[in-house]
Amino acid sequence: MKAIVLNIASVLIYSQLTAQGLEIHAGMGIPETVNGGLRYVHKDFAAGLGFGFLPGYDQSLWTISSDFGFTYGKIAKKANSRRSQFRLGLTYYREETEKRIFKNYYFNFRAGRNFFFTQNVGFGFDAGLAFKVAEDVVEKEFIPPSIAIDFLDKVLPSASLRFFYRIN
Repeated sequence: MKAIVLNIASVLIYSQLTAQGLEIHAGMGIPETVNGGLRYVHKDFAAGLGFGFLPGYDQSLWTISSDFGFTYGKIAKKANSRRSQFRLGLTYYREETEKRIFKNYYFNFRAGRNFFFTQNVGFGFDAGLAFKVAEDVVEKEFIPPSIAIDFLDKVLPSASLRFFYRIN
């Protein structure tokens, strides 16, 4: 819990010092699930915070994500902003089933692109990898241990699609 609070505090403090515009976004991704959030934008730098869940899922599943990144490359004519982006992020993923509670932290890095409909409205897509950096499993009832070791348990493909609105 301390890590979540420190992560949120650092993003908010830094973004307040450098805020030039605010971006409201909604989308879906791995590991963020269906999410929404805010992002502060300053020239080619952005820092954000999002909350996610998985609708229609029988279990309790939610996420908290923070990220920061920068844009580079050609400037989009419609938005006077760069299209290509690189993002680093941390996601807290919590899932509760009848037998277990999973609490995982994922560090992800992604590269992607923003597409603008107007100066303030657009969508972005990015892809990369997510690495599980911490895991806590609480057993509600005894489950025999599994001997299977899976690489995908530690490294996941990471991607997101989000629609955004920038308030300048």
